[in-house]
Amino acid sequence: MQLDSVQNKITTSKTSSYIFVKGKSNSGKTISAINRAIFLKNNYCLYDNDRILIICSNNEKSNKLKSLFASMSMEAEGRYMTLLEPKVNVVDIMSLESILNKYNKFNAVTLKNKILYMKEALERIKNRYPQIKSYEDDKLKFLADEIGWIKSCKYNMEEYQNANRIKRNSSAKRLNKNSLGRKAIFKLMLKYNAILRKNKVIDEEDRILNAIKCLKNNSRLKFTHIIAEDIENYTRAEIRLIQTLSNEKKYSTVFFTFNKENISNANAWFIKNRKLSTISNGDKIKSFILKNVYNVKKTNSKINKNVIIQSMENFRYNDLKHNTSFDFVRDIDNKSEIILDDNIKYSKEDMNKIPVFNDIAAGEPIMINPEITDDFYMPKYWIKGTKDCFMLKIKGDSMINVDICDGDYVVIKKESMAQNKDIVAVDIDGSATLKRLNITKNKVLLMPENDKYKPIVINEEEGARIIGIALGVLKIK
Repeated sequence: MQLDSVQNKITTSKTSSYIFVKGKSNSGKTISAINRAIFLKNNYCLYDNDRILIICSNNEKSNKLKSLFASMSMEAEGRYMTLLEPKVNVVDIMSLESILNKYNKFNAVTLKNKILYMKEALERIKNRYPQIKSYEDDKLKFLADEIGWIKSCKYNMEEYQNANRIKRNSSAKRLNKNSLGRKAIFKLMLKYNAILRKNKVIDEEDRILNAIKCLKNNSRLKFTHIIAEDIENYTRAEIRLIQTLSNEKKYSTVFFTFNKENISNANAWFIKNRKLSTISNGDKIKSFILKNVYNVKKTNSKINKNVIIQSMENFRYNDLKHNTSFDFVRDIDNKSEIILDDNIKYSKEDMNKIPVFNDIAAGEPIMINPEITDDFYMPKYWIKGTKDCFMLKIKGDSMINVDICDGDYVVIKKESMAQNKDIVAVDIDGSATLKRLNITKNKVLLMPENDKYKPIVINEEEGARIIGIALGVLKIK
């Protein structure tokens, strides 16, 4: 498999304590990681106890990585062969899930009991810390998430009081530094931990911390080079667990792949662009960005039975206004031209450049990100007669009945007014959502297109305003 220039540079880069490879899905991060493992095996496994670990979050992903590694090895071995190549296999592919299961002999608390223990702890401190009441909800989710974050970061009271806590979503409550609210939550955590110990069970954070403790002095599970896939949703404790697996030789390396668009864990360490240096312990960092996005297709090649990389991207544009669709492709190296299915070609002069923003929610409202992340060229006649258009990436599934899905891009015409039944982007107190407008005599509703969700009632006090009207939906095929 031929690598592009950036992937080749990543693979054969001289050893550096930390390498971070950032990129979207299908940008070649995994291909680079596997080639890197083979390069390290043949060049930087100098002694009998040198080993390489490729690690991911769960067993399903590790099985896929094993299959891909096996299919790529024959070709890559020839590319990176040296006299230093070890005679035995030194590459292990494991999941974080399997390590946690192996090094935990304690019973895990059930979700039902976790809520009961949280409620019990809450009752014990309510009188002394009445501020805690303002952070309650039906299933104590906010408090449980906050306690999980404190435990994952292994903070003491002082560290927690001074830590930067990113607001996780529009419904999250604000916790100021050095506040009584933070003090109350920390005390709640101590009570909750005591109840867990009394009942001889542990929660997910304890599982990770126990595994770290067991692995610190376990020389049999130490690796000279570690390659960790998709760390964007890992907590601080999970990242620390991976670091604990390093045997920290002078030429040891840690290699992380990262996709910020895939962050879904509210307690992920790297939420809201936290600096990479926060986990490097002062060691040297090399950072690479993979900007190209490739189509991955199966092939019958004897050399590589799994993937072939192509340079064309496939899209479908659904015109909501005229109820029509267009399939088209573009070359990743020339994004200002597209070719339709019937071989009609549109050049740059036929196109409008539309700014792309992240993100808007099709579900619960999320905070508006005002930063332009990209531009997309579209034929002028698809958005004829409209100016000031922009695109927003969708997160969520509340509009799936009209085929607006998670990961789609919606073309929005800037408007402050809309007609009844229009699909509109609405700003609600700094948070954005996409819904169908429903105006009645008595009220204004934002209607989802998914029975799982309830309508949002718009009151004058809520400060809602229409950002624009949806014209079309761009889908990546």
